[in-house]
Amino acid sequence: MSEFRIEKREEPVVIFIADGIVYEGDLFLSPFAQHRTGGQSVSDLLLEDQPFLPLKTTGGEFHLVKKSMISHLRYDVREESGIELPEREVKITFLGGEELQGTVRIDLPAGKNRIQDFFNSSDKYFAMQSGGHDYLVNMNLIHGVVMGS
Repeated sequence: MSEFRIEKREEPVVIFIADGIVYEGDLFLSPFAQHRTGGQSVSDLLLEDQPFLPLKTTGGEFHLVKKSMISHLRYDVREESGIELPEREVKITFLGGEELQGTVRIDLPAGKNRIQDFFNSSDKYFAMQSGGHDYLVNMNLIHGVVMGS
């Protein structure tokens, strides 16, 4: 092993591509995040400037996946923030017609915390929980949102 090599942690994920392809495998995360203390998270990796991310499928193949084509990604959250935030039920429809129903947590100032405010101010990706799983959803590949009660 090279003395300059940084060991990466493998993180199991399921990646849903805009055209309907689904990859199951592992992403490679650094023990150091670029813009905060601690290890790199899945969301850190998605938000980095590089347009592709490496994925090792469960079959052992290595793929470079274009981040902008990922509609959503399922993963296991390692730590909770511990901060109580308002939650809203939503149903997301992606460009290809696939739907994902679940809960988003609204982290916005009082008076600006409507679901409309959330979707108009979110980053490229936002966190969502559905069916006992955690997702990161690509804001640019959403066709529409139905708000729950």
